Amino acid sequence: MFPGSFDPFHTGHLHVLTTALERYEHVTVLVGRNDAKEGMMPYDNRKAYIMKSVENLGDRVDVVVYEGFIAEWLASQSRTYEAIVKGYRNDIDLHYEERQEEVNRFLSRELDGERYPKGIPTYYVNTGLTPKRIVSSSLIRDIIYRMTDGGEPRLWDVLAQMLPIPTQIKVFVNRGTRERNFRMSIGKVEFEGYTTGNIEAKTHFYVNQ
Repeated sequence: MFPGSFDPFHTGHLHVLTTALERYEHVTVLVGRNDAKEGMMPYDNRKAYIMKSVENLGDRVDVVVYEGFIAEWLASQSRTYEAIVKGYRNDIDLHYEERQEEVNRFLSRELDGERYPKGIPTYYVNTGLTPKRIVSSSLIRDIIYRMTDGGEPRLWDVLAQMLPIPTQIKVFVNRGTRERNFRMSIGKVEFEGYTTGNIEAKTHFYVNQ
């Protein structure tokens, strides 16, 4: 399984996922739900966006929104998973993920020791040696917010390189109040946002019916 917040899913995530599929027949992408943390995209729409991004991978990938500890979700599943998949860009990332692996091994062993007697291991994908190392969800969000406030137009090209599928983005500006909104369409998935001049954004993804 490949857990994360995916706000939004990007080319670095896709690289980790496709690398994992070279090793595993099937990968479940787990979108972690944390209602205490305000994100850019609602969780169901993060799922829809990922599904659109990986549809060419067929039934080798499924996408699930979950809440709580990964070990709790594992214990509730009939399928036994081989490993957690995590990407890292540098030693700082790796150190953090190794600490998380200790927690996941301990909890999965305690909650379902029959299937995970040694705990669930983690399979690490190093993106630090690839062009994807600079890509992050936070950078994408920062660029989108900047572009709703008159950013350098070439940033659109930078953003397009970070998104996993062809994307159209439009920004609309109310010059009288400095209110701005934008729309990003990806196939049948649309991303709409609204922000004011002080960059307090309210955004959401939705799937056209």
